[in-house]
Amino acid sequence: ARLRKIADFGLVDKDATFLLRWVNDYYPGIFQKPELSSEIDYTALGKLLPKELLESLEEQYLTKQKADLSDYMNQVLQLEERKWSSGEKAKIEDGCYTSPLAYDIIQGINGMVKAAEKVTGNRQKAQKITHQLPDLILKYKLSQSDFQVNKQISHVKASLCCVEQFRDVLLGKSHLFPQEVQEECLGLLMDIRKSAHACLLIPIHKILKPQYQNLGSSDWLKKNTFETLRKILEEELLKFRDVPHPGRQELIGRLHQEVTEKYVRRLLKGDVKLKDQEQQQRACNIVTQNADSFHRDPNRTG
Repeated sequence: ARLRKIADFGLVDKDATFLLRWVNDYYPGIFQKPELSSEIDYTALGKLLPKELLESLEEQYLTKQKADLSDYMNQVLQLEERKWSSGEKAKIEDGCYTSPLAYDIIQGINGMVKAAEKVTGNRQKAQKITHQLPDLILKYKLSQSDFQVNKQISHVKASLCCVEQFRDVLLGKSHLFPQEVQEECLGLLMDIRKSAHACLLIPIHKILKPQYQNLGSSDWLKKNTFETLRKILEEELLKFRDVPHPGRQELIGRLHQEVTEKYVRRLLKGDVKLKDQEQQQRACNIVTQNADSFHRDPNRTG
């Protein structure tokens, strides 16, 4: 009755948080001690506050936590945006471009959701405070478009680090998020990754274009000009050594797939005519050699 009078009085956020923590965490914890748990079933005693009053306090608390987390995430993003707009390059750690954005946001989410679960005594309610995360990632996606337009390649590479860190926590600590938040964020992260891959790979395809045009030609059949393509590709892959792992492996895998597709399409359109069995066998051997060489070198360089 006394707690109800206090709650009915109208509490500021700090006091409401303390009261909820007492009702949902400290009070049940008392009866979970070994000397009491075997004697008293505290669930039969019911909550210390009526349902409607408890829900009102929880809504007040969660609304405040949601706003605080949203403000925190936006502050982290704005801090990074100031660095980007100043022309500052991405930070290098262990020889790779990285960004503190995802790590800082993940730490904030992890701490606040865990705290909210203790205060409300309910994981699903605590997860609600992360509903602004998709908006934050969408803003980051728009910033990445600016990186590409302004040729800020170090930040494009660092974005792959952020994608991996966000994805790891969304999949590895899914208990922190409602399913719809998790799914929306993963979709946005996939878009960011695809965009970054395109930004980094399109210039390589432009360099390789003359080599693509030789595939399936009479020169290719006589001289196996794929070797030149392979060497150029190997040199270009060195530019990805400052992309964080495993983002680097995914990037190289994507390039591998795209080059393979162009190789096959070019052979199908090739102008060389295989007039006899000897030429057919030679073409078969060249394709096999090209495949062996190509499958081996990109992974070794990565």
